[in-house]
Amino acid sequence: MAQQTKTDWSFSEQFEPDMFWQQHGKKIIYAVLVLLAIAALVYVWQRQQTEEADHMVQRLAAATNSQALESIIHDYPGKTVAKEALLQLANLYAHQTNNLAEATSHYQRFLNDFPGDPLAESALLGLAGVEESRNDFAAAKTKYLELLTTHPNGYAVKSARLGAARCAEALGQLKEARQLYEEVLASAREGSPLFEAAAIRALVLRRDLSAASDTNVVPGQESSTNLPPVQVILPTIPPAQPSPK
Repeated sequence: MAQQTKTDWSFSEQFEPDMFWQQHGKKIIYAVLVLLAIAALVYVWQRQQTEEADHMVQRLAAATNSQALESIIHDYPGKTVAKEALLQLANLYAHQTNNLAEATSHYQRFLNDFPGDPLAESALLGLAGVEESRNDFAAAKTKYLELLTTHPNGYAVKSARLGAARCAEALGQLKEARQLYEEVLASAREGSPLFEAAAIRALVLRRDLSAASDTNVVPGQESSTNLPPVQVILPTIPPAQPSPK
């Protein structure tokens, strides 16, 4: 222990701060300047990324026509904003311009390009809705049920189940339709548009099936009465938020 203390004291006596700084001072200053330069570059890069993200969000929020949405898709390939723009473009064709061929093309393009994306549910729901709008209820029902199978816990499940119920009802499959409506009622929030739509149709089907049973009509061969116009309920895509600065 005494030997160690003596060695430490000897080192302290030999250490000369002034000489050490003369020998290594420039290297230390250079290293500090390099670190500061790197930090500045990182800060500038992060600021540029934030500003670019804000600009992309603003462009998407202002895009109200196909040309603006196509421009975003072209300018930001692979970015989240481009995926959202592609889905919005498909929705625009489906619900605003009623161009079902273009809607189908863009929904399918989304599914082909981003099969594992969370928004793929919306694209598949959109495809089913297009088939329903064409009155191809068999094809629409198949797609709605596909969504239930591939995304059993997804955000679009209630809308897909309601769509499948509408299609089953239109196809005269009233028992299956009633079961699907009941499942919507069991899972949807009471008072929501989905709940109200399912409640009305379930009530009508209970009456129709009861009447069919009383008159010995084979269930599934009768046609449901007072069918409302097709209304495809799609989940709302939350708007992108500007990046925090």
